[in-house]
Amino acid sequence: MIEIKPIGRMNAVVQAPPSKAHTLRALFIAALAKGKSEIVNPLLADDQLIAIDALRLFGVNFSVQKDSVLVNGMSGKLHLPEKDVFVGDSGVTARFLPSFAALAPPGKIIITGSKRMGERPVKDLIDALAMLGVRIESVNNNGCFPLAVFSGTFKGGKTVLSGEISSQYFSSILLSAPYAKQDVAIDSIGPISSKPYIDVSIDLMRKFGVKAENKDYKRFFVKAGQRYKGKRYLVEGDYSNAAYFFAAAAVAKGTVKVKNLNPVSAQGDKIFVDLLAKMGCKVKKGKDSITVAGNELHGISADLNDFPDIVQPLAVVASFAKGKTVLRNIGHLRLKECDRLNATATELRRIGINAVVEKDDLIIEGGTPHGAEIETYNDHRMAMSFAIAGLAVKGIKIKNEECVGKSFPGFFKELQKLYARCSGLKIILIGYRGTGKNAVGKSLAEKIGFRFLDADKLIEEKAGMPIAEIFKRFGEQHFRDLETNAIKEICAKDNCVIATGGGAPVRKENAAAMRKNSIIVLLECSPQIIFKRIKGDASRPRLTELPNELKEIKFLLKQRNPIYHSLADFVTDAGKKSIEENVAEIIDFLRKKGLLGEAQ
Repeated sequence: MIEIKPIGRMNAVVQAPPSKAHTLRALFIAALAKGKSEIVNPLLADDQLIAIDALRLFGVNFSVQKDSVLVNGMSGKLHLPEKDVFVGDSGVTARFLPSFAALAPPGKIIITGSKRMGERPVKDLIDALAMLGVRIESVNNNGCFPLAVFSGTFKGGKTVLSGEISSQYFSSILLSAPYAKQDVAIDSIGPISSKPYIDVSIDLMRKFGVKAENKDYKRFFVKAGQRYKGKRYLVEGDYSNAAYFFAAAAVAKGTVKVKNLNPVSAQGDKIFVDLLAKMGCKVKKGKDSITVAGNELHGISADLNDFPDIVQPLAVVASFAKGKTVLRNIGHLRLKECDRLNATATELRRIGINAVVEKDDLIIEGGTPHGAEIETYNDHRMAMSFAIAGLAVKGIKIKNEECVGKSFPGFFKELQKLYARCSGLKIILIGYRGTGKNAVGKSLAEKIGFRFLDADKLIEEKAGMPIAEIFKRFGEQHFRDLETNAIKEICAKDNCVIATGGGAPVRKENAAAMRKNSIIVLLECSPQIIFKRIKGDASRPRLTELPNELKEIKFLLKQRNPIYHSLADFVTDAGKKSIEENVAEIIDFLRKKGLLGEAQ
């Protein structure tokens, strides 16, 4: 269980995580494609790793890198799995696989999953595929998983399909349809839930070389004989997971800018910020980012049938609003990872908010939430949504917080960065040249979500020439004046890690600027290690007329060390420890000082 601390002043910039929906679809498409694909910036959460393991059983070769997944496509010629295909709790993988598996050579393929997966219906997909020639049996005769798919049977033709429960049934057939023996036409019966996810599927198919027709969501058509072509594909940011950061701005009355968002994305959940605007927030949309500023909130009424993944964060925001919020037409939430409709109402009541379910609607009376231990029902979106409430309410504790690994494994780390970004703090690294201020600073900034700023780089940008050239043309005094100007400018910024030049702290006015609302970290090294690191580096001039560089280092360190130590809040040994060890030590120090304010 994790307790969320209320957050203070908030003015944060965050990166949207990669899109879950785009990553999963790209994995299935690349598996069928001819040639190699590189999926760049993928989301590698539990669902994606489950999908990769499942697809490997069909002969697909994946190489999972740090920031990409390399896929050797099968050109539609899949292998017959030698064992059951396990999908865990991944609903998307489970529903995409029956159509995909039907393309394998003739045989019997068992698709099985978790206990909850055995309760999630798939009969509409079974019936639709049967009309396309695919024989599928529900092992327990209940229209749910496990399924037995008799492969080599995807003939194609015409079918009808209900999407009232899930649009994933349509995506399942569409993604595999190009490899059927005949054209595939799907006529929809009744309303379709979550229609924008079909748009995402069709968009991804197009990007990999296949055209699928959508005739007003009434009929879908894929011509046989089309083939996916392997390619390099960059995954866009995820609006569903970005919603938690926007919700944070709303409940904590702060400002959050989320970057890495495609303004023309097919993702339906981009509507979340429009709904926040209707509730009273201020929203600014940029070229690749959206900024939300919190304000007084009031209730709204919204049909969220097409946007199930934002129901829970919006419900949490509604609990802080004045008046009634009605989230309509969301009965299909009962069939997600948990019964999200009733679970959300139950947990809202647990924090003191009147919330009731009436047919397929969730009705919320805004008020003053209080702390509570939140049941997550092993549902990632329950955990993340109610964690956001904890940013504005004391005592919110999230049980089984590990369940966020299903879609956003780094959620609580990102939340930690959010606190740090909202602190108004700056961390200044001092020390002699060669102690690793830049390397440590960049890594530290990335870990805690701050910007990294290099004082020497700013000087060079302002002067339009390298530091060595400044010394040569204008002398050291002129350089020190430029340095003072840069230190004053850079130390006026918040939420950043700053690397200074080795001699910057010597001037009293520089030291005074550094002390304001900052933590100063000294990186120490022995003269011998410094000499070894900077020997022969002509980017910085000699500062004395001593006979060799080592003697100069020793001389200057003797002068500067008392100044360094008088300024330092924390000292770390940058000579004997790695960059990672130095960064870990600094973060531990900041935590103990209570300066990161992260969830505990």
